[in-house]
Amino acid sequence: MKKIIFILVSLCFFTGNLQVYAQTSLKLELLHEIDISSIYIPVGELAFPVLCGNMVYENEIGFDNNCHKIHDLETGKLLKSYKYPFSIDSLGIYTNGKQVVYVHEFSKKIIVYEGLDKIWEKELDLNGYIYGMTIDEKYIYAVTEKGLIIFDMDGTLVNIINSEVYNESGFSCDILNDEDNVYFINKDYLFKIDKDRYEIEYKIKYKKEVDYYFLEVVSQNSKYLFTNDINWLDKETGEVVDKVKGEFFAVDENFIVYTYDKLVAKRLDTGEILWEKEYTKDNTFVPLLDDGYFYIFLEKLYVIDVKTGEIVWEDEPIDYFYEYIPQIMATEEYVTVFVENIDDPKLRIYRKIYE
Repeated sequence: MKKIIFILVSLCFFTGNLQVYAQTSLKLELLHEIDISSIYIPVGELAFPVLCGNMVYENEIGFDNNCHKIHDLETGKLLKSYKYPFSIDSLGIYTNGKQVVYVHEFSKKIIVYEGLDKIWEKELDLNGYIYGMTIDEKYIYAVTEKGLIIFDMDGTLVNIINSEVYNESGFSCDILNDEDNVYFINKDYLFKIDKDRYEIEYKIKYKKEVDYYFLEVVSQNSKYLFTNDINWLDKETGEVVDKVKGEFFAVDENFIVYTYDKLVAKRLDTGEILWEKEYTKDNTFVPLLDDGYFYIFLEKLYVIDVKTGEIVWEDEPIDYFYEYIPQIMATEEYVTVFVENIDDPKLRIYRKIYE
């Protein structure tokens, strides 16, 4: 059964000075909002839309209209829609910058698009479900009860790694990949699998401090994996390098920003704390670090210089209720915020402007 996380969200805002500092060059321009028309499903969040090229891919859920939709990024215009039988089991939407992969975990289907065209669709022969997925430029990696199943981007089965690598928890798991390896945690064991040799590099028992939630690797940079209890692990050895006490965080190659009573920015190499900000903690959020800037959605979207803590841009407050954590995504040219509520899910699309 798919892991479901219910999150209650209310407004949250900085209590300190919200002055915008004019000397910093990055600004955002709101282009438009895309309405993602979906019936209310009281069992968890929708799959987050993704950006690929100059298009937005999203999944509309409805009894009569259950569709994969493709929009123009600049205008929001609907370019194409593919209708599917009603389903509430979409595990997610993934992109490698060229192809876009939709996953229907209960129906065990993988659907791949390139541009406006559906390239292939495959139903996997499984007793259970698809529990996790990651993709790179060449391959799709799916975690199942049979093990780690690998397809190329043409839909050809490449390999099944089933020695010790299988999901028997019945819940979804996050799975990450980099240039050389695939990483995921199953039943408290951290797996590292070599992409070329399809061999397990290590399987390490990972001890979490509490037992009431599911342990996952949720983020990475070139050196470290980061778990949802904010430990960072050496990719080479799988060993814990450092940890912080906190709840929500964002990382890049050099910095981590996290919440622990305050909003704290810290260097990963030296542990130096760069800045701290007070904020009224009434909700939860998923922040983002991208190209030297920290993005956070509280009662509105803020952009903060990660080195100085200065707010360089802020949006107008959002005047409609949001039910789940707003999700922030960024590319070289655009920033998006997915704001989900019962009646009117929206994807807000901004253009980056450097002045």
